[in-house]
Amino acid sequence: MADTPVLAALTKGLVDLRREVAALAREPGPAGNDGRDGIDGRDGIDGKDGRDGVDGKDGVGRPGKDGRDGADGADGRDGKDGKDGAIGPMPKHEWRGTKLRFQQDTKKWGPWVDLQGPAGRGGVVVGVGASASSDGSGAFQVAERLGEIAGDAAAQEQAQANLGLGVVDPLAYYILAKS
Repeated sequence: MADTPVLAALTKGLVDLRREVAALAREPGPAGNDGRDGIDGRDGIDGKDGRDGVDGKDGVGRPGKDGRDGADGADGRDGKDGKDGAIGPMPKHEWRGTKLRFQQDTKKWGPWVDLQGPAGRGGVVVGVGASASSDGSGAFQVAERLGEIAGDAAAQEQAQANLGLGVVDPLAYYILAKS
């Protein structure tokens, strides 16, 4: 009978194990794999078309004539002037002494205009450094220097600022340079 306590313990363990298995069986498990799709069923038979409805009655009378156009409304007020646009490129031009002309299109030039003004009153001319005249008159060679500057855009801008012309009117610089 020495085996009796062992058998009793085994029996009790087996009962406990069954109880735990039964409790686990009630808990949901992981989802299984999706099954294969079934075969599509046959299409059903189309139904019969319904009856057409009854046409409505025509309108009464004839269409009317179009009405006359109304009078024009009063003119509106003028709008505000827009902002000035940016300065465009320098127009093509040519100098001949004190005369200037502008290109009007690719093959046509405008008339020569002489920009020479009347002679001014006498004044004092001061010589500056090596640019002073060698004839002792002290005349400054402005025209020569401005002619050199005429081909250099950076020098033109600097000269315009120094002469008080500003950079907004390069044509004024050219007129001064060629006069």
